[in-house]
Amino acid sequence: MANFIVPKNVKSRFEFFPSFGWRELIFLLLGTVTGLLISGIVFIASHHLTAFLAIPIGAALGFLVGKPDPRTGKNLLTLMKDFKDFQTRPKRYHFRYGEGTESLN
Repeated sequence: MANFIVPKNVKSRFEFFPSFGWRELIFLLLGTVTGLLISGIVFIASHHLTAFLAIPIGAALGFLVGKPDPRTGKNLLTLMKDFKDFQTRPKRYHFRYGEGTESLN
């Protein structure tokens, strides 16, 4: 079996632009569709054009939920899952965010 040296800056997943790939696009589209549904329901009830503000708000929320933090690589849903796991089974976590940082003892 041959071993290949892979450069450090090569990503293993497809990205449209840095840190925005298929997963983030799906969250963005889900937020947009949710905003579209909410704005449609509100527009039918009120017949006011400001109801369509829910579309960009839903898209922005979907983007914020899906976009990972560049330091940790975790998005909001992953952080919420980790928080729930920590609340149910508390233990000591050690984080290393950058090069040259020492882990906690």
